[in-house]
Amino acid sequence: RDSPVRYPALILMGNEQAGLTDELAAACDLNVKIPMRGRADSLNLAVATGIMVYAVTDAAPAQPG
Repeated sequence: RDSPVRYPALILMGNEQAGLTDELAAACDLNVKIPMRGRADSLNLAVATGIMVYAVTDAAPAQPG
């Protein structure tokens, strides 16, 4: 939420076990993690992607029209 995102933006998501490769992560302008509370220590990729897409689009500047 507090991270500066430049638009247009590309979201890269890694798999549940290994995440992104080191090479892909190093090529990114910004790396983020979804904070976890309670007993859960991971989210499945579809849920995590939904959270990230919502966060990035919600913070995007309004488009005319």
